[in-house]
Amino acid sequence: MIGGPGSSSLSLLSGASATSPKFCVELGSPTLRLFLRNTGNSSSKLALDVLYTQFDGTTASSQIASFTGSAAWQPSPVTYYYANMLALFSGTGTTDIALRLRPLDNTGAWSIDDLYVDPFRKS
Repeated sequence: MIGGPGSSSLSLLSGASATSPKFCVELGSPTLRLFLRNTGNSSSKLALDVLYTQFDGTTASSQIASFTGSAAWQPSPVTYYYANMLALFSGTGTTDIALRLRPLDNTGAWSIDDLYVDPFRKS
């Protein structure tokens, strides 16, 4: 094995995107964070979208954040993903979503690692 645990990250260049599998979230888990860096232009931005199924069965997306980054690894700000999605939650307070990360311009060279949904929640 080259490197070791944590020695790999996701690279996102201009025009690329990465989408997570769907996963269940609840109102009690309102935040997420990730580690990121940008070795390209410092004014470049990275978008975070939430993808969800509307009540008519079609898939929709909503950009919930954009990040800037430096050449050094750094944690993102705590990001609240459910504030604009309350109407999507079922009667049980849960829904399935996917997350998509995508550069908003062609000047960045983004790397992403360790996305955590509600990293501050206590078990």
